[in-house]
Amino acid sequence: MTWTITGRSSDVLVGVTKYSNLIIRGIGSHAPYFPSDPAGPAMRSDYTRIEQALRRLQTVQTDWRILSTDAVQNEIIDNVALLKSIEARSGKSIAEISCIDRMGDSEPALSFNIALQPEAFHQVHELFSKLILSPNEIEYTISVGFLTFRFPGANTDTPTLDEFLSGRPYFSGEVSVSIRRARDNDA
Repeated sequence: MTWTITGRSSDVLVGVTKYSNLIIRGIGSHAPYFPSDPAGPAMRSDYTRIEQALRRLQTVQTDWRILSTDAVQNEIIDNVALLKSIEARSGKSIAEISCIDRMGDSEPALSFNIALQPEAFHQVHELFSKLILSPNEIEYTISVGFLTFRFPGANTDTPTLDEFLSGRPYFSGEVSVSIRRARDNDA
């Protein structure tokens, strides 16, 4: 199961930061996959709450950034959870999904920080560099592994829905990127 971000080349920035790190940023639509059949009657109310929250989140665009795991310490210095997660999964890429949704009048805020191993990052950077230089509109899809939130009583590091909506990040070790030429009828 995945949480996908989709967008077009016109919404992507490929750049170099003040610390001389390569970075890829963008905004896009997103869609979390959520199974259509809850596990059982005991979880149905939790399932319904999660489904409603995810539908609410889909009403806003997400901002995302991709950088090398080597660059995270300089670029995201205020994110101790991401730094610890990278250290704990040494040698692996990681994605962090963060949200703030107070369920009030203001819109929720959703962001993805994706830290790829240097070799993978350079491949993705090359793809996005070609994407923004293309004379044609290009579409991208970023897929991040996403199962669901921790149900009350479960023993796992995954946040509950309430924890996630309050700012506790969801981490995933599964990330993929794909790019294709936009279809003419999509423009």
